Amino acid sequence: KGIFSMRAAEPNGFPDLILNDPRIVGLNLGGSWADFETTEGVYDWSSVDSELVKAEAHGKKVLLRIVSGGINVPGWLLANPNVQTFTFIDDNPYHSTYGQELTIPVFWDPIFLAKKIALIQAAGAHFAGHSNIEVVACSFANATSGDWGIPDEPEDIENWRAAGLRTSLNLYID
Repeated sequence: KGIFSMRAAEPNGFPDLILNDPRIVGLNLGGSWADFETTEGVYDWSSVDSELVKAEAHGKKVLLRIVSGGINVPGWLLANPNVQTFTFIDDNPYHSTYGQELTIPVFWDPIFLAKKIALIQAAGAHFAGHSNIEVVACSFANATSGDWGIPDEPEDIENWRAAGLRTSLNLYID
């Protein structure tokens, strides 16, 4: 029980003020898939590793979040011509990409799914030894953030159907 801190907004990670506050029992660590695997099959977990060391030293629990879908996929994956994609206009005025055309892999693409499974396996193998990781979040059906949300304007729904979305895929957007 207690407060979990949001992700560190400072270049050097969590400040001592948060690390030493006994009311804060946990830290939210992680990032985007694109941050951890800039080259296919080569993972760099160093940004999380350094914060895990601090968390452990200060007795903090960790929520590990890897935002791994939508626009947060690595460029090498999106550039693969064999990955089926979906293009939409970001209609959220609070996003830095508001009004822009964005392209994401469709959620059922077999190449996307295989690469995402590889990411999850690599993260599991790397972080398995950290007993202070309490929660691991790795979202799936998302377009612009870690929240479960996909483009759902009327034209998007038609485009999803044209891209092959069927209820048999167990993805519902109506």
